[in-house]
Amino acid sequence: MKRIVLLLSAACLMMVLTAGVASAKTLFISETAEVSNPDATVWADAFNATVKLTTNNNQCIELRFSTEAKTNGSALQPHIAFQALIDGVLANPAATIFFEPSEFGYFDIANFSWYLCGLKIGRHTVQIQFSPDVAGNEAVLRSGSLMIEMKSGRFVF
Repeated sequence: MKRIVLLLSAACLMMVLTAGVASAKTLFISETAEVSNPDATVWADAFNATVKLTTNNNQCIELRFSTEAKTNGSALQPHIAFQALIDGVLANPAATIFFEPSEFGYFDIANFSWYLCGLKIGRHTVQIQFSPDVAGNEAVLRSGSLMIEMKSGRFVF
């Protein structure tokens, strides 16, 4: 019985001591304005404001983006391409992620996650960009939100 109590006490102490190290900081930005991009050859920013942050140590960063998205038009499929950049570098897992709203002219919910490791100490610019995948269509976003998770840092205004 004493051995079990001792092991449980040690486990609780380990959890308390490591909780501060394992915890992450989450920064959140949202925008309700509608943003559109009618040009399949150009990437447009999903947020009107520039998202800038500063980091206090070398680390990985995770981006979680959610928005309502639709495609206006009728050319082929209503695909919308998305990408995330940090200081102009494409975030993982892929250079481009494609989203397909259920049909033309109706908003659907789109959610994506990206990450980038090896982020150096200093100031960084984060961009979520989108483009209609097919020429002749227009991609439209509204009610976008972005959660940025990292060990330490803050937004820079």
